[in-house]
Amino acid sequence: MGYNTGNAPARYRDQRRSDLLYSHLSPFAFVERLVEADAPIWYRWDGDRSTLVSALTAAAHREFSPEQTSGIDRHELSLRRRRLLWLLDRLAPESDSSLFEPFRDHALGIYSWGRRLPPERRNELTRVPITTEGFPKTSLRWGTSRRIVVQALVLAWCDSCPNEQLNSLLEWPEHWRPALEWHDFCWLPSPEKEFYRRCAHIDTRREQMLASLHRKVALLHDPNGAKRELARGIAWGLWLQLLRDVAIENPGAEGQPTTTDEWIVWLYHTLSLPAFAQLSEVGQQLLKGGGTEYCAQSLWIWRHGKEQWKQLHSYSLFAQEERVFDRLAEIMPVDGLDAWDDIVLNQPTNHGEVRAFCRWLCSKYVGALGTHFDHSDGDWGACAYQNYLAKSPEPILRHLWRRAGNLPGWQAELLDRRLFAPESVRPAAIVEDIQTAEGDLRLQDPFNHRSF
Repeated sequence: MGYNTGNAPARYRDQRRSDLLYSHLSPFAFVERLVEADAPIWYRWDGDRSTLVSALTAAAHREFSPEQTSGIDRHELSLRRRRLLWLLDRLAPESDSSLFEPFRDHALGIYSWGRRLPPERRNELTRVPITTEGFPKTSLRWGTSRRIVVQALVLAWCDSCPNEQLNSLLEWPEHWRPALEWHDFCWLPSPEKEFYRRCAHIDTRREQMLASLHRKVALLHDPNGAKRELARGIAWGLWLQLLRDVAIENPGAEGQPTTTDEWIVWLYHTLSLPAFAQLSEVGQQLLKGGGTEYCAQSLWIWRHGKEQWKQLHSYSLFAQEERVFDRLAEIMPVDGLDAWDDIVLNQPTNHGEVRAFCRWLCSKYVGALGTHFDHSDGDWGACAYQNYLAKSPEPILRHLWRRAGNLPGWQAELLDRRLFAPESVRPAAIVEDIQTAEGDLRLQDPFNHRSF
């Protein structure tokens, strides 16, 4: 593999002068440096993707060999394995599931294998034996992290779903119930959300979600308690998503209720409006289980459209909640930077403000992110910096790269990956909340500032 030494920033050119005097690194050496992730390295990649995949595959086989587990810190070994599989998943051909067969005792390995299965083999994922006895023996078996593997299997099943079978995502319990124990369902991602995300035709999506909602509501009186509770959870999620869609289509300018009783009265009044007729009766059944005030507040937030953004902005200054900021990101005008300053400046804690701000921010304001890079909350600063990298023009980033030696190490590494790595492994534009990333391994990035 050949490398261009002229792109190296001054500090790293001096730091590794003995290496850079030569124009080549072996694939083995490049992958070792890459997995260590302790300095910029992608600028020395020659762009040969197939050779890189081969080198990563060989390294993964070494890292997962029984001999490799002796004398190595378990955390370090786990991180190296996660980085290798993460890179392979993003760089390997989408049609090659066999590449990941040897790594199916690791959550990322089984996800990468499963999402590449052809449609006719997709339901093999529901028959994977979810016990430690069903997988190769290693010192880092996933038996202590069953929920992560269950998550990986279900996400792979969702991702491998062809468009003509999207309905299966709404009826996933029928496919998965025989394979899972009751406590597994508490940790699952929501296939209904995957259906919503992928079903592009709005009318079809709404019709099918409504039909699924009514089927789940019919199970609320099932004699089987586990089935009843699962149906309630799914129905609640479907109803809220449908409610949000209708609320956004029918904005209102109602004032903010203040007491719990006022919120409840407002909710039931709003549900009685003609626009909500299809959801009202079902909603009243679900609300008997609680959550009325939360639902009322959510509906009030969603009914704020572009004409009502100032009212929601005022509300956000004391109600620091992610659902408020997310809606503001959708409705704030493109010239509303001053209004965002009231929300994101001098905030000691992270309630989702910076993620919403970054989603809203247009490229012409990207320079405003610089004031957030050194925020006391690491995720806040990293989100601002990664969004800066995603939205800044390439010439500006290459100009910054020439002075990368003056940057903090983590910023130089992200800039290196943004400029020189394949697009599929570049830093994401948004650093998701840690709990969100824990619930969806697709959002994890073991090369970011938190190695997760």
